[in-house]
Amino acid sequence: MALDNSVKEEIVKKYGKQDLLIGNNVFAHIPNICETIQSLKLCMSDKAVISLEVPHLKNLVKEVLFDTIYDEHYFYFSLVALRKIFKEFDLKIFKVQETLFHGGSIRIFICDEYNDNYLVDKSVEQMIKKEKVSKDNVVKFPSKLTDIEKEIEAVIFAAAEPLDVDTICLLYTSPSPRDGLLSRMPS
Repeated sequence: MALDNSVKEEIVKKYGKQDLLIGNNVFAHIPNICETIQSLKLCMSDKAVISLEVPHLKNLVKEVLFDTIYDEHYFYFSLVALRKIFKEFDLKIFKVQETLFHGGSIRIFICDEYNDNYLVDKSVEQMIKKEKVSKDNVVKFPSKLTDIEKEIEAVIFAAAEPLDVDTICLLYTSPSPRDGLLSRMPS
């Protein structure tokens, strides 16, 4: 269930404003993040912190993690993008941690922009520098994907080589991310 206005009102009415709101690996599944951020903000107490964990776009591109791309994810985030989005709502990302989930995720800590209890940690600028360095990986992503396709094709044909076959029928089961890769292979 998305955190829309009706859910927000129910939370505040039943439990009051919250000091800590946590969302691990849910933010990428929300189509209307602006409404959700607004609702989160309205659920926050004056001293509140939001903790969100999201798959990190930098790692997805750098490590060619195409198998972590799901059709139920609306977004893949960089810290630069997240910072701009939350700033629109007068919220600041004051700390970021890298996690290993989904091949590399980031956990961000957010508070009201005017909350002086949480100063922006050096981890935020360090991650932004890492993301700037990784822009080259975006350009290389398609060629890396093609290299992986060629490797898979070579393995398949190597397995078939000792056999006396004219055609190959490849049967596989996979979540949607791998379907895109395998559908690109030559017939």
